[in-house]
Amino acid sequence: MTRVLLVVGMLALGPNATAAQSSSEVDPTLLADVLPGADAFSEKEGEPSVFKAYRIDGEDGERTLVGYVFLTSDLPPEPYGYSGTIEALVGMDLEGSITGIKVMRYRETLRRFRGDFLSARGFQEQFTGKHIAEPFMVGRDVAGITRATITVNALSRGIRNSARRVAEAYLRAEEPVLLADLSTVGAGNAVAELARMSWPQMISSGLVTEMVIGTEDETGLELSFAYLGDEAVGSILLGSDGYAVALEEAGRSPEDHHLMLLGIDGTMLNWFRPEAFAVLQGAEVFPLSREDVIVLGEPWEGKIGGQVQYVGLLLISRAVDITQPFIIRYDVRLGMEPFSQEYSLPAGVLALIREQTAPSLTQPTAEAEGVTEERLVPERPTATTVEPASNPEAESVREPVGPEAASATAQRASGVESESLEELATAAFSPRDDDPLGLSFSLLEEETVLARMFTGVPWYRVGMLLSLFGLVMYAFFRKSTGVRWVALGTTLVYMGFVDGSFLSVSHLTSGLTRGPAVYLENVTVLLVVGFTVVTTLLWGRIFCGFMCPFGALQDFLEAAVPRRFQFKMPQRIHERALYIKYGILALILGLALVWTDGSVMQYFEPFGTVFYLSPSLLLWAIAIGTLVVSAIVPRFYCRYACPLGAALGLASLLSLFRISRVEQCDVCKVCEQSCPTGAIEGPSINFKECVRCNICEIKLLARAGTCGHSMDEIRPRLVRLNTRTVAGVSIGRP
Repeated sequence: MTRVLLVVGMLALGPNATAAQSSSEVDPTLLADVLPGADAFSEKEGEPSVFKAYRIDGEDGERTLVGYVFLTSDLPPEPYGYSGTIEALVGMDLEGSITGIKVMRYRETLRRFRGDFLSARGFQEQFTGKHIAEPFMVGRDVAGITRATITVNALSRGIRNSARRVAEAYLRAEEPVLLADLSTVGAGNAVAELARMSWPQMISSGLVTEMVIGTEDETGLELSFAYLGDEAVGSILLGSDGYAVALEEAGRSPEDHHLMLLGIDGTMLNWFRPEAFAVLQGAEVFPLSREDVIVLGEPWEGKIGGQVQYVGLLLISRAVDITQPFIIRYDVRLGMEPFSQEYSLPAGVLALIREQTAPSLTQPTAEAEGVTEERLVPERPTATTVEPASNPEAESVREPVGPEAASATAQRASGVESESLEELATAAFSPRDDDPLGLSFSLLEEETVLARMFTGVPWYRVGMLLSLFGLVMYAFFRKSTGVRWVALGTTLVYMGFVDGSFLSVSHLTSGLTRGPAVYLENVTVLLVVGFTVVTTLLWGRIFCGFMCPFGALQDFLEAAVPRRFQFKMPQRIHERALYIKYGILALILGLALVWTDGSVMQYFEPFGTVFYLSPSLLLWAIAIGTLVVSAIVPRFYCRYACPLGAALGLASLLSLFRISRVEQCDVCKVCEQSCPTGAIEGPSINFKECVRCNICEIKLLARAGTCGHSMDEIRPRLVRLNTRTVAGVSIGRP
């Protein structure tokens, strides 16, 4: 068996090693693919590293710079997806528009069964024409992929962040006037200059600063900070209505505390902790309490609208001199050192605060005076939305920016295509009649974790899952053969072929490598994991008996195959073969912990091949072979090869409520012969192998076989053996 596992491991490493092109060398044809308007490219150069793209004009071969091509991996840290970071080759023209992308490398469990789903026609093409000032958010201006939201979100964020850094490094030098340094303007021009700026420009100017939480190469949480104490500045950043509501919800005026804008973004939002903030200035440390950090909600208005997932306030002590540099510290813990970011107000904003003479200018006023928002680079025609042809379920939503933002806000306020958190998590929000944004800004931190988790949830899937949970538990407690088959059929169709949110050992490996926070990123996964853990600790492997679509498929095969064609594994072989699945589980977990790119789970989880319709002939051969054997030996896969079943079997050793045995079980063989996993031997049950399928309990209730007789009737039929010892040998006699 050891040799078999080693061979399979070597087979697994082959596709993984060749699936992605090396990022150190980029095929010139790929450079032309992502920036089709170029005729020639330089070697990778500069800081950050880019390929400069040129158009060759005229007979003299004059070269004109037309854009840049870069790898997102050359601009770390990269956002972390479901199973790792994603590397993409990105082309960008001199106007800050994406000319094309090519995903070079990514790790995703779904890929092992579904193939290279990020290369589906239309998906990568949707990024062409997007401008770097746009949000790049799944569900807003980026179409997602079913069951891969975390991966798509990481890809989008990586493209956006790296493109903005390249634009700041290279386009700023090309067009310095468009990135006017706010510190060079006086108070009188500061408001007008801010009103013209886009969000990336505000970051470049220093008004907004960013803190990246993560490792050197991977990022999980992104925080943004900006001074918010001045009404003009606050109205531009949050929008006039948003700023007013923020002040009201803070319950304190700027005279009591310095107000700082807090933007919350990233792929690991559950790393956010309000009590983790502190401000340092000189030798003084000013820790922020939970009451000093207020999460407002999802931003739709102002310059921050659409740029981060959540916006909030930091209430900083007046003992901090806001006119002098200070440090914002964030202690995420998780074994990491605290993260720090220095913040200094630009001179123009400082002058505005000191003089207190500039008029209060909201965005509508700015528009009335002819001040319009400019992008990082010259304005371009609005690109049309590209909807992936291969993903009809995904909705491509283009979040308006600039002049379109006001109408979009009004549309959401009227309830059309609203995605506000007030709708997504009504338990956490209390709508206000006087809230023109249709949002409540009264969210506490305990509620924000729940609210963030439920953002963008497809509620019909949640409803279907909860209904299935109810059916499964009804079947389990009802102890009815008919109801059990109804539950198995529903599980097979919905969990297997429709929704696909069944559990895999990948959920266990992801929890080990990324922590339990990974489950909070997908509500449907959290529900299935939570249901499985709770039911296993209470009653045993109910998931295996009722909620696993591959287990249900094996049960239907067993019912369809005549008994004369089925085979009972000899007990001695059965008892030894049970431990194979535990060896498989140890192999998968070991590879996940020590070698993140070396997974073999797809070779031991044929249900992914069947329900995801894998394009791999090898995986289909394994899946079909497993099903054929399972039709002959009932639940063969569950008994001997399922790594997830092995993990749940170990957890079931802690189960509180187990199957009761009666006196008749000492002599009865009915349940032992009917158990689909061979978990019963005489009166005893190997509980870690039991899948709580109800078969034996139904027979007990129906008083089938020997159980139909009372022990008073059975005892006289039993042969009593008296034992005596002769010369040390035990001899039995009637």
